[in-house]
Amino acid sequence: PRRAVDLWTSRHGHAVRRGTRRHDLVFVTDIVTPYTIAVMRELAELVDLGVVFAAATSARGAGWSFGELPFPHVVVDGAAVRRADPDVTDYYFNPRILLALLRWRPTVVIAAGWSFPTWYAALYCRLTGAALVIHSDGTPFTERSLSRTQRLSRRLLTPLAAAFAANSTQAARRFLELGAPPQALHSVPHSTELAPFWESAERRTDPGGERLRVLMAGRLVARKGFHEALAAFAQAQAMQPGISLKIAGSGPEERRLRQQADRLGASAVEFVGFVEQPQLAALCAGADAFVLPSLQDEFGFVLLEAQAAGLACIASPFAGATEDLVVDRRTGLIVDPHDHVRLAAALALLAREPGLRRSLGQAAHEASLKRSPAHTAAAYLAAARAAGRSRTGARRLPSPAIQ
Repeated sequence: PRRAVDLWTSRHGHAVRRGTRRHDLVFVTDIVTPYTIAVMRELAELVDLGVVFAAATSARGAGWSFGELPFPHVVVDGAAVRRADPDVTDYYFNPRILLALLRWRPTVVIAAGWSFPTWYAALYCRLTGAALVIHSDGTPFTERSLSRTQRLSRRLLTPLAAAFAANSTQAARRFLELGAPPQALHSVPHSTELAPFWESAERRTDPGGERLRVLMAGRLVARKGFHEALAAFAQAQAMQPGISLKIAGSGPEERRLRQQADRLGASAVEFVGFVEQPQLAALCAGADAFVLPSLQDEFGFVLLEAQAAGLACIASPFAGATEDLVVDRRTGLIVDPHDHVRLAAALALLAREPGLRRSLGQAAHEASLKRSPAHTAAAYLAAARAAGRSRTGARRLPSPAIQ
């Protein structure tokens, strides 16, 4: 049975939840996202869990709407440095993050990334003997331009963690670069709620012939590479006029992208705006191919969702998800988005060869069945239990918590 929770309102007027008793495992992260909710829901079925969100949303968040969250949680909100760049994480230095941990007294804390919330988690673990797990999807490529302060934070936090949860193969590589002991490194592959996308795979129909319905989705920010894909799309249309494109998402680059589409004469380009996950699954059901043109991306959840929907995917090598999800010419195509000629040729190839796009989509769909929030939750729990065992004198997660 779920633990009872109280409603509490901060001085800023944001409703939050506060557990009435301790939790064995607490997960600390920045904002509420559909990806976090899907995994935490499953993790709460395995262990006595509490979740601390530093804020309800931020500039990098999308327009998601959530009902009642299915696990004990607190949204701290309050003191933070709001960044002007909509594509970066805010700085949450509110000490109520530490107070929430002291109230819940977890045996193990899993903290996301390397900023203030993780420092509060490390301080809590230092004070109480609890074990710290740091999880990250940062890659050697995405972290190549860190500031001196960011590099220092990673160097100082790494020795304080008992275990590390890498959300991709590239993230594991980055942890090793930072000095994480290989025996303390755990693979915790990212996942999200894929059921709607698996269902859309069953509803999809391929029009056949040389028509190709292409979908792109994500925040419309420069590093997502939509402008590169649009340039390639204009070339692809000249080669195969039956190619159409839908772009789902919103962001500061939207006006520029619309102007670019008009300037390139890229007809059959439709901007559909921001969509929630169920609506994205419906868009996937009406598409044949998906393009992830990221120039820099820690992961790229939309690639996993598109593969689950059975779409033939063209993925950038600069996204953390690509190495784990795409075997070139088997579960998708890997193309540098800067290379407009190759990207256009890949689109034209999928338009000319419906058999190829069907085989790529089917293989991707079947591979996605091995990923789910339940698998990710189990991997987080394994990392947490290993961290608890590694701490001399630390309280351990009780065995009855595991189902």
